[in-house]
Amino acid sequence: AMIAIVIGTYIFSKRRNIKAFFLLDIIACVSPIGIFLGRIANFINGELIGKVTNVFWSVIFPKVDALLSQKFLHHHSHHYRFPHQNFEHS
Repeated sequence: AMIAIVIGTYIFSKRRNIKAFFLLDIIACVSPIGIFLGRIANFINGELIGKVTNVFWSVIFPKVDALLSQKFLHHHSHHYRFPHQNFEHS
């Protein structure tokens, strides 16, 4: 996906006569917002269930519990990894 973004940005910049690095800088600035919103959407859809726990801020995912035939409390630890994933490649 990263290579496609760079190639697409390069082609777009050549067609519009804009500097490619200028567009890539803009993409680099706004992409963390998209990653964050995607992570929140994954959580709301129940795609990031996390580890089984018993802390008071844990979450119940009914679809997952229906598959397992038992209720579990899940700790959504994926949100803690967002800042690290977001800035490790910057």
